[in-house]
Amino acid sequence: MLLLLACTGKTPADTSRTESGAPSPSPTFVLCGGGEEYDDTDAWSSAYAAGLAGGDVTGDGLVRVAVLSTSAETEWIPEYLVALGADEAFNLRVGTRDAADDAGIAETFSSVDAVFLKGGDQGEYYDRWNETALETAIRSVVEAGGGVIGTSAGAMSQSEYALAGGADYVATDVLADSQTEYLDDVSDGGSGIHTDFLGFVPDVLVDTHFVTRARLGRLAGALARLAEEGERPLGIGLDEQTCIVVQDDVATVRGLGSVSLLHPSEEAPVRTAGEPLIWSDLRSEEHTSELQSPCNLVCRLLL
Repeated sequence: MLLLLACTGKTPADTSRTESGAPSPSPTFVLCGGGEEYDDTDAWSSAYAAGLAGGDVTGDGLVRVAVLSTSAETEWIPEYLVALGADEAFNLRVGTRDAADDAGIAETFSSVDAVFLKGGDQGEYYDRWNETALETAIRSVVEAGGGVIGTSAGAMSQSEYALAGGADYVATDVLADSQTEYLDDVSDGGSGIHTDFLGFVPDVLVDTHFVTRARLGRLAGALARLAEEGERPLGIGLDEQTCIVVQDDVATVRGLGSVSLLHPSEEAPVRTAGEPLIWSDLRSEEHTSELQSPCNLVCRLLL
């Protein structure tokens, strides 16, 4: 099954050049909905390997992955990435803005070929990493053709519209109050939907743990706020143990669950303070991966 989606915007890698002036290799972005991972290299989480497709982009003879988070982590992900084909992978805890702006970040990333963004809190990632040396370093990997793999918060951080305000926003909030304060950023009171973070996948807003945590209302509420502001990105809901892999202008679904696409209506949403969201003519689609059924989503991003 082929689905063509007209998307706008460009990723930071679209106009990048190598030192010779030739276009950089196309980076790969892997966005996964979270959920329990397994040691088996044939498990759903083997989709992470797609983020290693760029190979040795630094030219040092090794494929090396930096695994980023804001808190201490076990060695499981680095070891699993090695099992999937990386030569080396290492945890890098970056828990403060000072750490994200450390002078050693650029040197650390000079030998990194791919980045893994752990699950956690995308609001923390935004507050601590946005407009720092770390974000610049991640972009340098992408510009060289390296991949970015993200699960849960790490996936949400990659969409152009990132729900990263730091609030504990759930579907029942917008069903009770369409103008809920949980859509605001807890740091400054502005919008909790940011377009000034990584933004590698254009014109989309991604949510994760979608079916498991019943987040359809949450995604619709965020899209409604954007629609009121004149923005209509595509909503993508990733179920647990399910990923989309984006390379060039094509995205495919991998894993065990489903991917939901929520198309904003041309009708204006009704967002009345203290009242549930009302929005007619929304269109939702469900797509499963080639691993589970013959229905394989292919999203062509027309850049």
